[in-house]
Amino acid sequence: MVVVTGAAGQLGKAIVDELALQNIEYLGIDRSTVDLSQAKELQDFFKDKKIEAIVHCAANTNVEFCETNKKVSYRDNVQATKNLVDLSLQKEAYFMYMSSTGIYGDDQKTPYSEVDTVHPTTVHHSHKLESEGLIAASLSKYVILRTGWIFSDLKKSFVFKILESLSGLTEMKSNTEQVGNPVYSKDIARSILEFLKKAPKGLFNLVGARPVSRYEFVCEIVKLSGQNIKVEPVLNSHFKRLAKVSMNESASCKKMIKQGLTPLPDWSTGLKEVVNKFLS
Repeated sequence: MVVVTGAAGQLGKAIVDELALQNIEYLGIDRSTVDLSQAKELQDFFKDKKIEAIVHCAANTNVEFCETNKKVSYRDNVQATKNLVDLSLQKEAYFMYMSSTGIYGDDQKTPYSEVDTVHPTTVHHSHKLESEGLIAASLSKYVILRTGWIFSDLKKSFVFKILESLSGLTEMKSNTEQVGNPVYSKDIARSILEFLKKAPKGLFNLVGARPVSRYEFVCEIVKLSGQNIKVEPVLNSHFKRLAKVSMNESASCKKMIKQGLTPLPDWSTGLKEVVNKFLS
């Protein structure tokens, strides 16, 4: 059985849907199922269950909240991971951890590879890095996947939020400085199944082809919406954020290609699918 945490989220939902499509036995869990930060509760819940793999998607991804609530961020992003690592050891299960390219920091302008040094600039990404470290130190059967700007057909998606905000607008502002790789949740889900099948070990970037700025991504969303709305390019300083998020979250997937894994497609096809669903 494959256990998927964060099964109600953008990525977790896409993964459980793909597992169901492929007739693979799975159990999707979320906050309403079991508290991952409580070790005993987690162990009791899975006491009599056979687990072959754990796909850990659950996280507190509210970067601004984590910046001022470090204890909660640690609980949700590190303690929960540690408890799942202990469960993985007990069940001898393959462990898959969904991390973030935001972990790399601001050391370079070009896309990051897995060998580049990491200097996270936020509490959230520091806790993701801490979790990566404890996974690598504790497990022999694991893979860490650093992914990019995930979007999906769920209403919590960045794409849906942009589309919903267009009503009544004649113009909007978007950041020209931050760069990353948009990636469709369903494309990641299909790749996850390949990782589960081949079970490689180590660290991989897992992002969509073709990095773009936030401004370019928003322009494409607005264009696909068919609405005549001007997107004004602005610098990052226009947005008063507490968290010092990295301006370069772009990455390359050369390592997975070298190891015979299928690279993710360009994000534009998935974006069209999501926008069309919203419009319909």
